[in-house]
Amino acid sequence: AEGILPFSQLVDHEAHKDSLLELLSPGVVLPRVLVLAKDKRHVTLSSKSTLVSAAQTGALPREQSELRPGMVVDSYVRAVESYGVFVGFLGRLNALAPRANLSDSFVSDPNEVFQKGQTVRAAVVKVEEESNKITASLKPSACGGCTDCSFLTSYLEERQLLHQLTRAQM
Repeated sequence: AEGILPFSQLVDHEAHKDSLLELLSPGVVLPRVLVLAKDKRHVTLSSKSTLVSAAQTGALPREQSELRPGMVVDSYVRAVESYGVFVGFLGRLNALAPRANLSDSFVSDPNEVFQKGQTVRAAVVKVEEESNKITASLKPSACGGCTDCSFLTSYLEERQLLHQLTRAQM
């Protein structure tokens, strides 16, 4: 098996990605890494603070049975399609946020708003156990807006990591 840390899984905040990529070189130690998925050929990793923290507290689901309508879960964009966005959790568990559930305002093209790997907060709308389908919403009004500080905390943690790596290279 081969371990992969996709660029899209380096940080929660896109604004930090290029700076971190410039600072990465052989021997640089990233502080926290999460195994997102594993198959026979690959292990997919993430160093996104939001996802790592959610996994450490047991708040990042790995099985459909852990999800209930109304739950709000940190996740990431696994794929963007014309009809909606697939959000990923652990392993192969994912949910579809149909285009009508992407925003509180109309979204004509999901690719203009979302990108693969983007950290998102998803509200579980429906869990269909028989068909293994999960429907989610990415609307801020459905996800509680900004009722906690986890995304701000991850921003500050990323800034601190960039500062430490910059100092280490001096």
